[in-house]
Amino acid sequence: MSFSSRYLYGDVNHQLQRGAISESLRIRLWNNFYEGIVHHVEWPFENESIYNFLKTCWDSIFKLNIRDFSQLNNTYMGQKINQVFLNLEWFQVFDLIENTINFDQSLKDKFNRTLKEEGSAYRIVNNQVIEIISEEEIKEIERVFEQPDKFNPVKNHLNKSIRYLSNRERPDYENSIKESISAIE
Repeated sequence: MSFSSRYLYGDVNHQLQRGAISESLRIRLWNNFYEGIVHHVEWPFENESIYNFLKTCWDSIFKLNIRDFSQLNNTYMGQKINQVFLNLEWFQVFDLIENTINFDQSLKDKFNRTLKEEGSAYRIVNNQVIEIISEEEIKEIERVFEQPDKFNPVKNHLNKSIRYLSNRERPDYENSIKESISAIE
């Protein structure tokens, strides 16, 4: 981490980004998405599963006419997806990240590193983007999911709690707390 990042100088935000993402975070998340996904369709078309994943994103996240997607050639595809990505609402970017991680687990660490370096209030835990308070909390939650199978009931309660909490349109704090307490019991 650079000096300016550690001491919050320059273009770095002075507080965690909640309910929004800065231009630099958006661009760096795009770079992760481009290198991990889009590039493989552009130069040259290498992977039909990535093409189908992007087609699904075009419909379910970007909410654009699928006919327009099928008319994109490989070279123009990256430019068009970049244009769409840069105009997504902040929460749609996180929807795309969750879908991307479910498609390709190898990108999780890159996305998390970028979120941390850019001062985002969100991290990826158990393949879901959640609002964080501290790195210690994240490590503890992830540690639970690494436990043996005999702890599956605990994992299930925590997973439900995370889902309730990570609903960006309507976070359900009450049920999140109930599931967390059930996990402790």
